[in-house]
Amino acid sequence: MSDLDIIGETVVRGVKLEMTRNLAMDSFALAWDGQKVSGRADFDSTANPTQIWSDAIRSLREDPASEPQVGSDMAAEKVN
Repeated sequence: MSDLDIIGETVVRGVKLEMTRNLAMDSFALAWDGQKVSGRADFDSTANPTQIWSDAIRSLREDPASEPQVGSDMAAEKVN
C-alpha cells in the first residue's frame, strides 16, 4: 500500500489538475499540467483540500493560461 493517494483528478479547459494526499507526511499536493502552465503546490495538514480544489478549478475556468490561484491557502510552498 502506498502512502500517496490521489484524492482528486480532472481536466479543466485543457489543464490536468491532480490532488494527492501523502499519508506519511500528513500533507496535500496540488499539481497542474497543461500546454501553457504546469507546476505544483504543497500544503500541510492544516490546509482545507476541498477549498483548495474548488478554488483551483474556478481559477482555471477563468484563466487556463496561468497557474491556479487558491485563495488564502497560498501559504503553500511552490515546487517547480
